[in-house]
Amino acid sequence: MKKFLNISFLCLAMFVAGCSSTKKTPKSITKPKKLESINIIQPQPKPQPQPQTITATVNTPVQEVQKLFDFSENQQTPSYPSYNPRGQNTIYYEENIEEPIQQLAVNNEEEEKASKSKRSNDNNLRMAVILPLTGNASSVANDLKNAATMALFNLNSDNIILQFYDSKGTSSGAREATLKANEDNADIIVGPLFADEVASAKKVADAPIISFTTDQSVLSKNVFSIGFLIEQQIKRIVEYSIENGYKRFAIIVPDNETGNFIIKNFKKYASDFDGEVIITRSYKNKKEDLMKSVKDISDFDNRNKEYKQYVSDAKARLNYLTSLSGSAYSSAYDDTQYSSTDDEVEFLQKTLDDLSKKTTVSNPDYDAIFIYGDDINDVIMIGSSLMYYDVHPDKIKFLGTSQLENSKIYGERAFNKAWYPSVSTKYNGKFNQAYKEHFGSEPNKIASLAYDAVSLIGMISKDGEIETSDILNPNGWTGINGIFRFNRNGTSERNMDVKQIVGGGITKTKVISPANVNFLY
Repeated sequence: MKKFLNISFLCLAMFVAGCSSTKKTPKSITKPKKLESINIIQPQPKPQPQPQTITATVNTPVQEVQKLFDFSENQQTPSYPSYNPRGQNTIYYEENIEEPIQQLAVNNEEEEKASKSKRSNDNNLRMAVILPLTGNASSVANDLKNAATMALFNLNSDNIILQFYDSKGTSSGAREATLKANEDNADIIVGPLFADEVASAKKVADAPIISFTTDQSVLSKNVFSIGFLIEQQIKRIVEYSIENGYKRFAIIVPDNETGNFIIKNFKKYASDFDGEVIITRSYKNKKEDLMKSVKDISDFDNRNKEYKQYVSDAKARLNYLTSLSGSAYSSAYDDTQYSSTDDEVEFLQKTLDDLSKKTTVSNPDYDAIFIYGDDINDVIMIGSSLMYYDVHPDKIKFLGTSQLENSKIYGERAFNKAWYPSVSTKYNGKFNQAYKEHFGSEPNKIASLAYDAVSLIGMISKDGEIETSDILNPNGWTGINGIFRFNRNGTSERNMDVKQIVGGGITKTKVISPANVNFLY
């Protein structure tokens, strides 16, 4: 008899799962010979997330959080005085809004005192808020503006003036708005929203900037971001994934600066936590190129070729067994795996039936794939295309950024049980409710950043003065989006939850790893 062909497989668990028998899956199926057994690599067990316990150390004492407002249901809403307009751009508002900003006790004895930003002699703090109030992002900007106004009146301070400027969503508009803020003696700037706006504004700004951009390349000393920075999200999801057994990663991202930044930092943190990036693919802004990148990263052609060979060998072995009769048939089975020829034939028939619904017999050479898109539609297309090329979320863990926190994603089968990092939502419900009561609609999810920025500035200002060393308080603050602090290079750090998307029911996501409640280093 001819020597049978050997085909090596990394994983044939999909076949075993479809069989009621507990026997081993054959390594190869050939016409003349019995089959050899193989060691089957089982899929990663589902991690059982455990709540994290945070303990303070002597070197990093946890100070008591000081609340500006009591969250108890029975507390009466405090009344605030009216604010008289001090100029055309000054915002004044008489509604009462109850929402918190909490400050952790400052411990900055070793911080260098930066130059004070006081620019006038009237003891008033002028906050210039630069937003794209006109243009394509005007809806988001309006929500940020409303949230900033909410924060102003929760501060209950008579010497804070909020001044709004329209960047028009362009770098030139941001420059003009910043120059106007300089003329109006702004002590600090909140915004702009986009990276190119920030890059333009910082060239002419006479005051520190706390922006909303997520692009770290435009940040520097005195140019901060309170946004949800991608690097922090990557670090959180990589560390959590590796802690839970997913150590071999694939990455698919846009072919641009953001995509390159993600790949670079993902590799860095994977290495730091003893993981490995197996394959990366970048796609250009075309559907055809995206599909090609997905097919490449799925290794579909090789896996499909392997599948076809397996099916061919299975059919050959089945035909050989069923062509026999009498004692030859009775003795032809592989007695190391089956109790009779009938038993082997039954297994082969069931296997071929299962294979008729598949296009591959093994998984790609990674156990988790990280997905990021320029917009949510790209992310959805990547997910559905991966499933088309037989990369399924029940075999490969799908990962992403907070970009996945989107109602369009929740109904996609590809992202069921996907993991992503998210800022703490402990206070979001109260904030969203207060916002809706006063403005009649749900806020954009980044609107709370403006609330936190204005609240923070109001807390650290002293008689119209702002010191950079106060912004750099290493213990940080707890705001609507959880604990955060700023670094000297302008980046912000956040302790984030890890969430999992759950299909069906009312709840679309659940926290599987809560954020730390303080910074321990």
